Amino acid sequence: MSKRKKIVKYKKPIRFNIGIFVFLIILAYFVISLMSYAFKSHVAFYEVLSGELASNLTYNGIIIRDEKLMKAKYDGYLNYYIKDSDKAGKGDPVYSIDESKDYYKAINENAKNVSNLSQEVLDEIATNVNDYTFTYNDNSFYTVYDIKSQVNGSITEALNSEYLEKLIDDGKMDDTVFHVSNAKKAGLVTYWSDGYEDLTVDSFTSNCLNTHDYRKTTHIANDEIISGDIVGKLITSEQWKIIIPIDDEVLTELEDALSSGRDTDRALELAQFEVDEITRANIKEGEIEDLEAEFRKLSNSRK
Repeated sequence: MSKRKKIVKYKKPIRFNIGIFVFLIILAYFVISLMSYAFKSHVAFYEVLSGELASNLTYNGIIIRDEKLMKAKYDGYLNYYIKDSDKAGKGDPVYSIDESKDYYKAINENAKNVSNLSQEVLDEIATNVNDYTFTYNDNSFYTVYDIKSQVNGSITEALNSEYLEKLIDDGKMDDTVFHVSNAKKAGLVTYWSDGYEDLTVDSFTSNCLNTHDYRKTTHIANDEIISGDIVGKLITSEQWKIIIPIDDEVLTELEDALSSGRDTDRALELAQFEVDEITRANIKEGEIEDLEAEFRKLSNSRK
């Protein structure tokens, strides 16, 4: 009797089909892209036509803000530690007066050595110069003096402040002849005055808008001073008031737009000041009316 042969069923090996795999990837990408397009906000295209503005109103006005004059309490020689139009924190040294002239000479001599500048200050200067280079225009060449003043101010501020800290740390500062004045409040420091520091809404008159009588005095160039001299001023408030003269026609148009509640382009054009308080001066009648509430109402309607 012959042996019975055992028959085993042959299993075919699983073959990887690269075509199906690629097809599934493409299908998944297509589904994801379709869903993303369906749910995202689409960009709308509009055609903008060039044209002239209906009106272009220009006004000369005056800003009323909290300004405190800084006056010297001693006779002597002056050094600054905050550059013009820069922010000073409460207690920061702003300027010093040296009655002996020895500290004054040492500070100025140290300010000539720019090799003492830190990398942070050098990076700040480089950034300011690069920004000016990109925005330079031959028609505004006068701005070269602005960048020069800004760079010199940064250098002087950094070196003078560093030297002052060194004097304090080494205990070599004689406060009987060397007097440092610190900011009593945080604010913006400027080294010029114009006589309008004490101006308020109540004391304002139409003569304040006379540009022919306006005089601006710079104090940063004063090296030797006497007690009582102005050395600068500190602006301590960020809430400013702007006074501008408008005629009766513009006033009537503005009041009509505000009283009717219409958020018209004309009303927005006349009230585009983003400040906390705006005061309107009626030069013809010599009266001052406060339109703060109306402008707040208009501002809320714009949101």
